[in-house]
Amino acid sequence: MDSQQLISELVGASYDSTIHMEKRLRRNWLVRTVDPLPNQGTLSKMQAALEEVVFASIGQAYSAVSTPEALAGVRPSILLVRLREFHLLVRIECADHENTIGDAISIAQWGTLQRLDKEIEFDDLQGLPWDCWFQLRAARLERERGVGQE
Repeated sequence: MDSQQLISELVGASYDSTIHMEKRLRRNWLVRTVDPLPNQGTLSKMQAALEEVVFASIGQAYSAVSTPEALAGVRPSILLVRLREFHLLVRIECADHENTIGDAISIAQWGTLQRLDKEIEFDDLQGLPWDCWFQLRAARLERERGVGQE
């Protein structure tokens, strides 16, 4: 078996199981960072800012085809918990498949992880090196090329 095929299987198996709640999905991600994490107070401020940025991305993608009420229903909720100096739990809740708009679930999940990786560089996600995850690798390559810079 070639290494790329094996890595693909490992990445697929590393996706956190989704917890279904009433009209919402919850996913927990475990991150190991390159540098020591800030204190929990700073992380709490970061999670609020992340929620706003990710929700703005969803709004930008779907405001032309959706009502403000429908958009409010897909607003993600993000929780960042410092476990140890280099270990972070990222909990992302978003609308479930029946109540979502377009790709709002993917934007909530990967938009959050990509933005967080930009602020707190990941060493690995779910125990696999960051570059095994296409979504993280692609976002870092875009940043290096200066694509999508604000």
